[in-house]
Amino acid sequence: MGSKSDLELPRKLQMVVKGSGIETVLRLARAHKSVDAYILRILREYEADTRPKVYITVAGRSNALSGFTDGSCHARR
Repeated sequence: MGSKSDLELPRKLQMVVKGSGIETVLRLARAHKSVDAYILRILREYEADTRPKVYITVAGRSNALSGFTDGSCHARR
């Protein structure tokens, strides 16, 4: 999610997904403030794991986090 103020929806989504027996992880990362230091490191770690995965990004206003995550993951393939 993009900020702590976005936490309500991700927590609801997490409960639904966990109810289906799927592992979840919530992370707070701002696409415009923590790109090199945090987001890219997280994505490299996740993409190195060969298990199937789905990224659900939640952010307000510009929602740069979704576009950045999608573009970064596709660039590695």
